[in-house]
Amino acid sequence: MEGDDFWPKDKLETQIRVFEDKKVVLSYGNWAMTNQSGKTVYIRSYQKFDKDLLQNNPPPAILNLFLTLKFDIGSQTVMIRKKALLKIGGFKDNRDYPFIDVPTYLYLTLQGKFSYIPLLLGYYRRTSYSSWFNFASQSPTMGREEMKDCINNFVKIKAKKFSKSLNWQEIEKEQNLYLLKRSVFRLPSIVFNKILSK
Repeated sequence: MEGDDFWPKDKLETQIRVFEDKKVVLSYGNWAMTNQSGKTVYIRSYQKFDKDLLQNNPPPAILNLFLTLKFDIGSQTVMIRKKALLKIGGFKDNRDYPFIDVPTYLYLTLQGKFSYIPLLLGYYRRTSYSSWFNFASQSPTMGREEMKDCINNFVKIKAKKFSKSLNWQEIEKEQNLYLLKRSVFRLPSIVFNKILSK
């Protein structure tokens, strides 16, 4: 968790219970974006997504959501089973995407189930000096093109068995349409984030 993000007071107590199921390697939940003073301006919920995919059931089913580029996991909500993290060699990085969250989650999709808890489990404080904002504002697609390369390369190389059942031509067509929409909304998104961080 980044130093400027924060948790609801009962996050750990709520979340630790799901790890009684030994097959669960990662748990996450809904999150709120806040301004610099901590006031909530947006809540991200995953309840519109397929429940089995959200739970990575069966592994690595949640890759179907990552491939849409419309799905993300708020890192401030995440808990990872230490044994699973050590098994993949610790937090992962990627040459296409400069943060460790997505690469690490991708590797964990191959290790076991995820547990989505439909409760608010973290607060993401948006500031103008955040690493993500500086990276995203330099990218024509607010970082989604780089995320796409990270995800697609992982699926094609590390999840070969899963990858063979996918229609890559259709997936990449949908991804490119989504990236085009992101590029159109880049400037309004940057302005919104600058206002939010004041």
